[in-house]
Amino acid sequence: MSLDKKSKQKLSKSQFLVGKPIEFDCFDEQGVLLFRKGLVIDSARTLEHILERGLFAQIGQPSQNTSQPAASESRRLLLGKWSEADGDADADPSPFQYFSGLNRQLKQLYSDICAESGADGLDFASRVGRIAGQVQSLCEVDSNAAIGLLHLDQRNRYTVFHPLHRSVVCNLVGKRYGYSEEECKRIICAALTCDLSTLELQEKLNNQVAPLSPEQQASLRNHPGDSVRLLRELGVTDEEWITAVNQHHETLCQSGYPGGIHRDEVTVWSRLIKLSDSYTAMITPRRYKQAITSQHAMRTLFLARGSQVDEHLTILFVKALGVFPPGAFVKLANGETAVVVRRGKDSKAPMVKSVVGPRGAPLNRPCLRDTQIKQFEIRGVVERDGVADIDLNQLWDYTRGSNDERG
Repeated sequence: MSLDKKSKQKLSKSQFLVGKPIEFDCFDEQGVLLFRKGLVIDSARTLEHILERGLFAQIGQPSQNTSQPAASESRRLLLGKWSEADGDADADPSPFQYFSGLNRQLKQLYSDICAESGADGLDFASRVGRIAGQVQSLCEVDSNAAIGLLHLDQRNRYTVFHPLHRSVVCNLVGKRYGYSEEECKRIICAALTCDLSTLELQEKLNNQVAPLSPEQQASLRNHPGDSVRLLRELGVTDEEWITAVNQHHETLCQSGYPGGIHRDEVTVWSRLIKLSDSYTAMITPRRYKQAITSQHAMRTLFLARGSQVDEHLTILFVKALGVFPPGAFVKLANGETAVVVRRGKDSKAPMVKSVVGPRGAPLNRPCLRDTQIKQFEIRGVVERDGVADIDLNQLWDYTRGSNDERG
């Protein structure tokens, strides 16, 4: 989603009231959505710093009293009319409910694979392609919310949400690399299906505390080739998709599997999936291990660049997600704990929403903070442990008519 540069209008301080909902969808100078209509800015200082960054809106954009702003119509076209199916045709589309729909679709596809004796009637490749296209739509509508999902929404089965999380990263980094929409879609297809032969085992291992048995170790080591054979049985003929699945655990220092092949043989698609898989696995809690923070995971990948993961892709990855990615929990200079909600031009100074006060008590409503302001500077990334459940729709302003940002 973007702003028409020919009709954009720079917003001034007179067009905002502190403590009152914004009447515009607000964009940066490049036309990227920053804040949705209805957001409440809770202090004059935050407003001043936001305006210094430059805020723009569409000339002639409907005011808050109209039924649907133009930006919401764009979301409907991209996300589809899921809200009408849920009996709320007037609701603004939410990426989080849309993502839940993707979880259901992928879960059903996996279930159908187990139930079918062959590819006939399954329409496997087309169904995977449709899900891949929907992942791209999710990133297009709100890439900040999509990244936030990686870090905050892990309520579904690991074998379902992990491929989707991996696919979001592949799409965002793939676009930075210069791949076309169609190329990114095919990469996502590979990312969704690279563990296809071990779905049952992966789910079991996610809850297993005991060490892997020799049989489990063998299954994991063989799963790229096993997944390739299953994909061919299911009618997949895209050889780049097939190769990416076969190589997604290969490394640049020949320590990977199943072939331990030379770095020059490992395709960029395979390198991208491995990078995305490694990151999303590290930030995901399991029964047998705790998740690590986004910053720790990024540091681990950065130190492994050139050996375990591709150096150029790792740099693009950090640029795509940000030093403090959306969904990361951070400690502010004033003692509050906040969640990153928007990346900024300065990757070290994103927009955040505070959810826990300086004394450790949860705030009644998330409060918008600009970390360029000294009082709200980020002092470090913190674990989510101990933070009460939070409403993703509140954090990303998808709660219609809400004043949840008011301090």
